[in-house]
Amino acid sequence: MAVCTTGHRAVQSTLAAAIAMACGCAFSSDQLHADLRRRAAYDFNCPPESLSIVDLSESQGGNVNSAGVSGCGKRATYVRPLNNTAWVLNAVDGQPAASPNTNQSPNGPVQKEANQ
Repeated sequence: MAVCTTGHRAVQSTLAAAIAMACGCAFSSDQLHADLRRRAAYDFNCPPESLSIVDLSESQGGNVNSAGVSGCGKRATYVRPLNNTAWVLNAVDGQPAASPNTNQSPNGPVQKEANQ
């Protein structure tokens, strides 16, 4: 089997996830937390080491599929649909996350303050 040494972390992570899913292996909790910490650090504009993660639920296979993240005065919930390795922002400070394409949350339009 060939080993990818190009340094493209996203390709390697995706490949590892595909292999794990194909063989029915569980994802490493440490790797899932590391991926979530990177994602939340970007969303919060906060250093990764300042974030705390709490597992909220697991799939039948024992994989974490939702987690809460807090740090830098912010709090959010992330989910992993269908045991995917990608974390999706689900709620921020108890409110549904807005869709990035429509400025709408699952509960209707997001109100924004006008900058005047």
